[in-house]
Amino acid sequence: MSYDIKKYESLNDENFIKNFHKSRVAFLIYNNKIMFLENSEMSHFEWAKSIGISKEDFNSLTRGYCYKANIIFYKGDFSYDKKVENDALKYCLDVLKHCNLKHAKIYVGVRVGVGKIWPPDKFIKEITIEQ
Repeated sequence: MSYDIKKYESLNDENFIKNFHKSRVAFLIYNNKIMFLENSEMSHFEWAKSIGISKEDFNSLTRGYCYKANIIFYKGDFSYDKKVENDALKYCLDVLKHCNLKHAKIYVGVRVGVGKIWPPDKFIKEITIEQ
């Protein structure tokens, strides 16, 4: 299933969404590289569009965010598959380091429409950077 921005904007008020976007560190994995977006009101889709990624490519890319020591990976319609799980394991340390965290919980998928901040779907593991 593919991402439809209009569908999700209707589930929360615009100010809440913008504030949430500013409070998280977003990431996108494109051409086997992880890119980060911080302190921005842009959604992943708006960000991808602004850097020339087509909607078709966007729907297949692993993306996610770090919020309060939780790192959540997903694709398309906030879903996950084996590739997203593999990307989560491959890139979780990069996200942890970028966000200057020592510890985080890693998840895949999001349960859309459950609460104001949609909870993650599946726990993968906890990671800690040793001193």
